[in-house]
Amino acid sequence: MVDARGNAYAHNIGYGNRLTAFDIGPDGSLGDRRVWAEAGADHPDGICVDAEGAVWYADVGNRRCVRGAGGR
Repeated sequence: MVDARGNAYAHNIGYGNRLTAFDIGPDGSLGDRRVWAEAGADHPDGICVDAEGAVWYADVGNRRCVRGAGGR
């Protein structure tokens, strides 16, 4: 997912229970992989950005949606 500021996010890479962010290069390549937020015992599976620019993820294991606290 890419937000309005051009930040790329991914969720649950390798079941790491975290949200990962990347910079997008001029050629569209992804770089500077970093942990944007730790999800603890949550199971992120699905991600979106709301009208305020906050990142949300679906926590499938706990049947809820969570507003991400990291990086913002």
